[in-house]
Amino acid sequence: MKGWLKRWGLYRLIPAVILLLALLFSMLGAQMYREVAALRSAPQDNVQWTLAQVEIELLTLLDTLRAAQDAGKADPRRLAELRKRFDIFYSRNRTIARSQGFQDLRTIEQFSTALGAVRQTLDDQLPLIDGDDPALFAGLPDLEEQFQAIRPTTRQLSLIGIRKFAELSDKRRHDFGLLVFQTAGVGLVLIVALIFALAVLYRQRQIAQASSAKVRESRSRFANTVNVSLDAIIVADGDGTILDFNPAAEKTFGYSHARAVGADMADLIVPPTLHDAHKEGMRRYLRSGKSKLVGKGRFELDAMHANGSIFPVEMSIGAAAGENGEPIFIAYVRDISKRKRIEVELTNARDKALAADKAKSQFLAVMSHEMRTPLNAVMATLDLLDRTELKPRQRDFLQTAITSGEILQHHIDDVLDLTRIEAGAIDLQAERFDIRDLIAEVERSTQLAADKKGDAVSVQIDLDETQICLDLNRLRQILLNLVSNAIKFTDDGTIDIIAASHADTDDRRVLTFEVKDTGIGIAPEDLGRIFGDFVTLDPSYQRKAEGYGLGLAICRRIAAAMGGKITVRSERGVGSSFLVTLPEAEETQTTEERRPESTSAAVPSGASLRVLMVEDNETNRFVARAMLEEEGCTVVEAVDGEDGVAKAQEERFDLILMDISMPRLDGIEAARMIRSGSGASKAVPIVCLTAHAMSETRDALHEAGVTDCLIKPLRRKNLQHVLSMVLKHDRAQEHDGDPETDILIDPVLLNELATLMPPERLNRSFGRFIEEVGSLRAQFETLCESRDSQAALKHAHHLTGSSGMFGAVALTEAFRHFQDLAAAGDMASILELLDDVDALGQETIAAFETEGWAARRPVPTEAS
Repeated sequence: MKGWLKRWGLYRLIPAVILLLALLFSMLGAQMYREVAALRSAPQDNVQWTLAQVEIELLTLLDTLRAAQDAGKADPRRLAELRKRFDIFYSRNRTIARSQGFQDLRTIEQFSTALGAVRQTLDDQLPLIDGDDPALFAGLPDLEEQFQAIRPTTRQLSLIGIRKFAELSDKRRHDFGLLVFQTAGVGLVLIVALIFALAVLYRQRQIAQASSAKVRESRSRFANTVNVSLDAIIVADGDGTILDFNPAAEKTFGYSHARAVGADMADLIVPPTLHDAHKEGMRRYLRSGKSKLVGKGRFELDAMHANGSIFPVEMSIGAAAGENGEPIFIAYVRDISKRKRIEVELTNARDKALAADKAKSQFLAVMSHEMRTPLNAVMATLDLLDRTELKPRQRDFLQTAITSGEILQHHIDDVLDLTRIEAGAIDLQAERFDIRDLIAEVERSTQLAADKKGDAVSVQIDLDETQICLDLNRLRQILLNLVSNAIKFTDDGTIDIIAASHADTDDRRVLTFEVKDTGIGIAPEDLGRIFGDFVTLDPSYQRKAEGYGLGLAICRRIAAAMGGKITVRSERGVGSSFLVTLPEAEETQTTEERRPESTSAAVPSGASLRVLMVEDNETNRFVARAMLEEEGCTVVEAVDGEDGVAKAQEERFDLILMDISMPRLDGIEAARMIRSGSGASKAVPIVCLTAHAMSETRDALHEAGVTDCLIKPLRRKNLQHVLSMVLKHDRAQEHDGDPETDILIDPVLLNELATLMPPERLNRSFGRFIEEVGSLRAQFETLCESRDSQAALKHAHHLTGSSGMFGAVALTEAFRHFQDLAAAGDMASILELLDDVDALGQETIAAFETEGWAARRPVPTEAS
């Protein structure tokens, strides 16, 4: 019982329960007294008598009325008696209608209706009763008839009252009996509670005796605990006088127990620099009960040893009430000198590791970037050499060198990818595309390697909707790496590429790509490290598979950046399965914004373009000049950005090729100065050469007015593509303004595009482009009204890419001009030119129809 009472805290409730029962018993007794008094007075008897008297009064009134009639004439004495009896009867009814004793009866609808009918009859006869005697005597027959009519109603009132008060009497008897029962029950419970209270008090006495023994035992245990504690424990009173000083405190501070007890704590263990703060804290706690340290958990500060040395401690202070309510402070103190030394050592080691890691990343980034400069010259020189007359053996040597250079470029790109991802600078551009096209491309790219190893590559696409939204280039990079790895480690086997999807908990589509092989597999102890940097499972010189151990590490980081992951299952000698899980992303760019790479972009013969080459590296200038002159271009060199800006101001060029990283003035600032100036080459295409294509770099290039960029090393096919686009641009400008010779579309580019893109994808993209051209007026009018130049710049840039992709030469130039105007914030000029550009758009659509491209536009359905 003791444990139960303690658990529920019922000790303190027992007096309250007894007091409550006594109060309840008193209330029930008082209620019984009131009920007995009510029964003694029996007011309901008077009420019933009044109801019965109403009918008697009515009969007396009728007898008086008949006596007045029998007189044969208006007898004043008898008529006065009639008025008296009427007043008595009226008074009885008025009492019933207004008295509180009849309140319950008046709530009965039948009683209230009958009472109302009687009162209405009496009220109607008041004028006659209060009139003169002759009139009253003349109306006696009618009055008798009215009173006779209400006799049944009067009887109904009496009967209803009798029934009602009979029910009330029964209820009162029942309630009184229940009250007696309740009073007896409460009295019984009160007696039981008193007995229980006596039992509890007796038990409490036993518990108090046992508790006293336990307190003595607890004191003994506490004293032993304090004495054997590894932490110093100091007990002091409100004045700071030490009351207890355990052995650990003796060892920590160098004072004996006898020396410490009774001494002022501030003088013994508090450093002189903290004396004032310590005393102020003690006074504040004694004055207000508030402290910054007491009861605030663990904290660190300095303490003083007996030899005067200062050392760091970790301590916690608690407060308890002593004799007479005075506070007692208990401090738990731990010497943390050793821990502090270790923390300093760990911090220094961490800083060194971070510095080394940062230095490694910077070294990799700088070296990978700087290696592109000589690689650019090497690859460009090899491309130039490829166009010379070579013997078959020399051409074999050349192809070996080109292949090795491309492999080196791939390695450098991987290292740059790794450093970008580690720096959190990976650029993701989600777009909608058909996964069947991408997997087919991966299959074609790896088919030759698979054939050499005797492997069969199969594809399985388990998707209801093959249009997905992800970063196409990054997904291609992951799949190519996984499939290439599978081919490397599989001989005469099979490689399966499986694409599927499922919904996550938020009902968002999650895409899975599995690459399975029947190769040599991976040992269980190696599964945990294959995604590490520079990890090769066979590091020996005799290893059969090429690679340097970065591919899977980069793929894992890319998948994580895309919100997904890569997992692996493998069995040695059976094969491996890599599963890529990626949530579908929000679209950030359309397919039309990506310029298709042309497999053949030869510059037409006889082309002579004036090109300004802005490059600070002499070797790169030499190679670029040679490549441009091979294509029939006239080249003017500038050694840095400032030189390039000056030459662009003076002369009109067809193209400006500009390096980004240059001394004095970089390529981005140089392009911005050319565009913002008024020189001869202000509007010519500017193509920048860059070692990487980070998102922030592309944005800066776009804002500076750069037309396009080429990734180093500079290759002949990429250069040819740029020159071809510039040549088409110049030809379009030559015909500009002559309606009979305007070039609206480039059929050659259209036919080339038709060979590059799958028909379904091409038709869908072309239809979207035509819709955009048709709605360009409404779009630009809205942007001009809101004066949103940044949105106009973005939309014009998008339309420029789309028009260039489908060979809409004139529209491309118009939208490029819109870009320049939007970049300058000149929305009024865009609005002025909008009619002409809209008309040009309609003419371009008509030109597409003339070329037979109208059939490629998807036919809208009712659902669309």
